[in-house]
Amino acid sequence: MLPVLSAIPFVHPVLAGAAVATGLIPVIIHLINRRRYRRVRWAAMSFLRAAQRYSARQIALQHWLLLATRVVLVVLLGLAVARPFVPITSRVAGQTSPAHRVILLDDSLAMNARDGAGRTRFEKALDYAEQLVAALPAHDAVSVVAMSNAADEVVAHAAMDRRSVRERLAAMSPTQRMPDAVAAMERAREILGASELPPGNRTVHVISSFSRRDWEDGDSSEPTAAVLAARRLADALDDSEVDLSFVHIGPGEVENAAVTRLEIESPLVAVQIPVRIATEVANLGSTALRSANLEVRHDGEVVRREPLGLIEPGRSVVTTFAVGLTRIGTHIVDVQLVLAAPDAFADDNIRYLSIDVREAIPVLLVDGRPGGTALAGEAGYLAAALTPSVRGSSSRGLGAAVRNDRAPVTPVKTRIVNPLELPSEPLPEYDVIAMCNVSRLPQDQWRRLEDYVSRGGGLLLFAGDLVDVADYNRLAYAKGAGLLPGTLGRGEVPSAAESGPTGFDPQGLSHGIVAEFAEHPESGLFLARVDEHLPFEPAGSRGQVVLRYLDGDPALIVSEFGEGRVMVCTTSANMAWNNLPAKGDYVSLMVNAVAYLARNHGDHRNVFVGGALVEPLTPGQSSMPLSVRTSDGRKLDGRVRATGSKLSCVHEPVERSGPHVIAVGPTVRSFAVNLDPQGANLAGVDADALRKALDRPARVITDGEAGASESALVKATELALPGLFVVLLLLLVEMWLAMRFGAKHVGAS
Repeated sequence: MLPVLSAIPFVHPVLAGAAVATGLIPVIIHLINRRRYRRVRWAAMSFLRAAQRYSARQIALQHWLLLATRVVLVVLLGLAVARPFVPITSRVAGQTSPAHRVILLDDSLAMNARDGAGRTRFEKALDYAEQLVAALPAHDAVSVVAMSNAADEVVAHAAMDRRSVRERLAAMSPTQRMPDAVAAMERAREILGASELPPGNRTVHVISSFSRRDWEDGDSSEPTAAVLAARRLADALDDSEVDLSFVHIGPGEVENAAVTRLEIESPLVAVQIPVRIATEVANLGSTALRSANLEVRHDGEVVRREPLGLIEPGRSVVTTFAVGLTRIGTHIVDVQLVLAAPDAFADDNIRYLSIDVREAIPVLLVDGRPGGTALAGEAGYLAAALTPSVRGSSSRGLGAAVRNDRAPVTPVKTRIVNPLELPSEPLPEYDVIAMCNVSRLPQDQWRRLEDYVSRGGGLLLFAGDLVDVADYNRLAYAKGAGLLPGTLGRGEVPSAAESGPTGFDPQGLSHGIVAEFAEHPESGLFLARVDEHLPFEPAGSRGQVVLRYLDGDPALIVSEFGEGRVMVCTTSANMAWNNLPAKGDYVSLMVNAVAYLARNHGDHRNVFVGGALVEPLTPGQSSMPLSVRTSDGRKLDGRVRATGSKLSCVHEPVERSGPHVIAVGPTVRSFAVNLDPQGANLAGVDADALRKALDRPARVITDGEAGASESALVKATELALPGLFVVLLLLLVEMWLAMRFGAKHVGAS
């Protein structure tokens, strides 16, 4: 029996093994029945025993025949339930098994592209899928997985109802999400792994445009994640050359131009300060783009039009413009690409930007040695640099400068306190806290600053003669667990009288705080004199040195801590150790530092399709009415979600691009939902490149109609039904034998 089981595969091999074991049940019952009788010697029966001894052998043979019939009956019944199958080329007669077809239908962003006749790729893919379903045998099972969201299967089970499958397919529509080919193919493997049908009768049809971005990495010899997933899927099939089909919809180049970037370039944003915005337009087609214009809108109203010059294929142009924002709150700025002739994909011709405009950027300055005049003390020069009041002045790094004498030059609002006042300050109300030559702080204040920075705040630490190096290293560095990204030293740097002053090194300036100075060696930053500074030793990769002194020691070090950032300046903020505050570029440097450290207010309101709208709430706001209005005008109830100690109003996933709104009571917050710019490149990998990348035998079909008319081959036939017929026949034989042998015994008695 075991050699037979090893030669014939089963859909449920475990049940086949159990079936063999059940064959012992009749034998066990027979042995138990034999033990039920106790022999009692009786003299009168001795004569009868002698008379019937001649038929004992015949009766034993009848019992063994009946027992064998029952054993075979039980075993065959179990094997039939285990569903044995053999290759269809076998001469063994049986029932042709149905097949399980899994269709992966690409409904992602690229499938919205239209051809010259105005048909979208998705319409073609859907036609192919419907033709395939119609061509399959009626007893085949079908599953459908959407490639934009594999977790939300269209038909997850093995559906036999053709009408239900066709209705589900007809209800599908192209999304604006990016494709997730890896998740879709992994889901197909899971569905096939749980299939009740023989391995040879499981097939997969992948219907997609197969973008080069996912399937062909021109910059690397390594296969992409999608290709690796396709190989795993091919290896999981019985014969990938027959069982795996890649249906190529809309191959080749397409003409498409897109707005691929829209972002703020001004370092800080506040009311009455024009915001400089940069937008990028890319020509992703094969012909030059001419006569295109950009239309800029602010809160739905057209504010300007920008003509674009000639854009060669594969090239992009960046346009910068300024928008004046006169109202506090969230604003939506969008740019739309206006073309002389429609391209293949219109959805990516518009891009949105949500801007959070506040009255000012609050900065708290902690002065370690307060003075009596504006520029006295440790924080006086820093306060003047962040809030300059010189008429008509502008400085590099401030963005679009305002030329009105009464308008603010920077949007920063400062408040100066001494270290003793720090415990009473509401730290979350400030975007940045600057500690200027503060001697020391109690441990609870360092922990309070850690909590502030970890929640998104910015901390700026300046050195000076009052700084207690040992205290900073013990509490602020805290063996690498604190705010300092390294350790401070003292007494290791010779004074200016001994070695002469140093300056700032103009080499290697790539960080955003100092990058604008790299091309200006004549800048006041590099003309400044530094008499003293504290040594600093970064701790591994925690701290990044963005500016050094000419002697190589770190001058500015930045690091991240939780959701916030820390910056260390190893010299003083005033003129005590250097004369940088007397240079004009001190303003630019400090504004850039604040822009880097400040919380990114409003950045969370710019999301991609498929993401989530998340608006942080205070405990009081969580009890207010919450609502969400989508870009297509639908109004939904908002829901509150707790993440740790934070509460947020959440709406997910976002399915369409455009402006969305979350209303928290009377307060309205505008969100900008955009397409992923990677999806703008609609070029697909060609069939030959796809075959080469797969490195597995598979069918690649470029003619959808011809491919849809082919039904995949069934390569296995099941023996379950013939096995049940044999079981029924044996059952009748067993009943006949039982009655016949039983009647003989009764007659003999």
